[in-house]
Amino acid sequence: MNIEELRKENELIDLFCSLAQIPSPSRHEEKVLEWICDYCSKNGLFCEQDDYKNIYIKIPPTDNSKDSILLSSHVDVIGDDSPVIPYLDGVLIKAKGRTLGADDKAGV
Repeated sequence: MNIEELRKENELIDLFCSLAQIPSPSRHEEKVLEWICDYCSKNGLFCEQDDYKNIYIKIPPTDNSKDSILLSSHVDVIGDDSPVIPYLDGVLIKAKGRTLGADDKAGV
């Protein structure tokens, strides 16, 4: 199986790869932040960005009797703004010639 086939079969992996493909070195995260806000808008999710470029997304609960939870992540990655090309290496998703940014964007 290759990465394209895996992405077609798994919506979550496709979402992760879409995020990972957007270069977002520290202090230059604008493109990925815009992508996240667009994704939320297209999927009917409340999303707002503050003056510090933090994004807040509120997802309605499936059970109103449960307490809310807060998840936090970051989108800046080590490296530059060169293209990120994900590929499948056995069971691992990697990037050709650079870091993938998986620790950051998998959290998103």
